Amino acid sequence: MDRLINFHEKFLYHIWDQQHILFEKKTDCGKSVIVKFAGHLNRGKGPDFKNAVLSIDGIEIQGDVEIHINSYDWIAHSHHDDPNYNQVVLHVVYDNKSEQAFTIKENGELIPILQLKDILSQDINKLFQESSDETFVEQEKYCHLFSVQNEWVPQILTEYGKERFERKVKRFKAELSFCSFDQLIYQGLMESLGYSNNKFPFYQLAKQVPYIKVQQLIMNGLSKIDILSLLLHSSDLINHMPNQVRLLLENELNDSFVKNDYLLVSADYEWNMFRLMPVNHPVLRLIQVLDFIYDSAEIGLTNYVLKLFSFEKEKLSVAAFRKRSQQVLAKQTIKELNSRIGSSRVDSILINIFIPIIYIYAQKMDFIDLQNYAYSLFIDFPGLRENTISNTMRKYLTNEIENNIQQKAINQQGLIQIYQSYCESHLCEPCRIKLNEIKQR
Repeated sequence: MDRLINFHEKFLYHIWDQQHILFEKKTDCGKSVIVKFAGHLNRGKGPDFKNAVLSIDGIEIQGDVEIHINSYDWIAHSHHDDPNYNQVVLHVVYDNKSEQAFTIKENGELIPILQLKDILSQDINKLFQESSDETFVEQEKYCHLFSVQNEWVPQILTEYGKERFERKVKRFKAELSFCSFDQLIYQGLMESLGYSNNKFPFYQLAKQVPYIKVQQLIMNGLSKIDILSLLLHSSDLINHMPNQVRLLLENELNDSFVKNDYLLVSADYEWNMFRLMPVNHPVLRLIQVLDFIYDSAEIGLTNYVLKLFSFEKEKLSVAAFRKRSQQVLAKQTIKELNSRIGSSRVDSILINIFIPIIYIYAQKMDFIDLQNYAYSLFIDFPGLRENTISNTMRKYLTNEIENNIQQKAINQQGLIQIYQSYCESHLCEPCRIKLNEIKQR
């Protein structure tokens, strides 16, 4: 197993993300660790995994996780001088070569070190024993799973699609330890507005200006412009408004800020505007869901979302459910901007946020019919708009497999799960071994 040290750090991301480690584990300082949610892999600046949910010595905490091959990489990469790493709650390393059981952050706080080399699970050990040291060559444009007509592909995509759904459910269940269902839906909705470029600052905004605060302000008589002003000033987006919003609303937004005298908490936001399509600007995204959030205040966001799933006698078909959702989410009072949320974005919010969270809600409330209905919506949901992963993988797909994937959202979710688990880090051999395991079931 010592040869693992020759692997790129990204392979450790795979091990952490897929949790190829023992359930019961201890940090080098002797604290027990249970991973309830491994976090979101961060492809931008900052820690490797964001917003993980861990139980450390029986205390549940939420924060970031940094992954390194060796413990001294923390200093080698200058994280000890970088405040962006002050939200890290666990330093995961393959090998702790130092004599220290803690890592020191820029703010002086100590975080425990978790060493992986002695706690890898049997499945990852098997992958190493059976895998070769072949080098991935991207130019080959070949994939053992997708580049040939494979009768197992539909079953594999369905299985991985269900696995991705289960991972979403696990993630949201873990986050419920720290918030209400209203806040959970709000965080998920805000995060979904940011795509890959800005999902973390949107999530940060949802935590800084929580739903209960927004709801109370609305019930106290604040207008939609007042709420928008609060969100824009809290996130510094007030200084990054696109021209059409600035010309139309700048005076109203600033007057609202002065009038209401918001008590803002100082926070640093890193909005990524590079090569951003105008319609995807964070300010326009907030405006697109402003009516939905505002209109939910009277009954709460959970009950408001539940109305999308409600039926009197017969359950809504997927088509009817999508139509109802698009009508509610596409409402926009500020018609001069003409920037309603698109149907493809609504579909993405339904698949990635609303359906899994309502599934959990029904499970906790023992609403079996609702739970089954939510799951059936996921299984039967039609294909979504293509994304960067499907575009990346297209060169490896036969025409028949590509058409199969585009038909249903569960197949697209399966492709995303396969890509993030294996393709992104060029883990072809582990993927091949997993495929053989599925065939033998």
